Amino acid sequence: MGQDLRVVWQHPAAPEALKKRIVRTILQEILIDTIPEPSEHILQRHWQGGVHTELRVTRTTAGKHGRATDHDVMTLIGELSKVCRDLTIAATLNR
Repeated sequence: MGQDLRVVWQHPAAPEALKKRIVRTILQEILIDTIPEPSEHILQRHWQGGVHTELRVTRTTAGKHGRATDHDVMTLIGELSKVCRDLTIAATLNR
């Protein structure tokens, strides 16, 4: 399945529960650290098998308009909507 993961993931008959199970199988944990300068969150993704990858996400800066949705957030919501229910997405974004 590792070679055909993209096919399985994008298959219209693939249920949400299967996709969640796949993610839980390949991802061991995510650690989040916040640094003040530059203002960002650092996500350390620990994959099964011992590989670690880093993802840096820019934090909202002071004085930024609260009603403007950043393009990256919209992209993230689009990706999450493929594997999560609306309530789960809302809870994730509120964290």
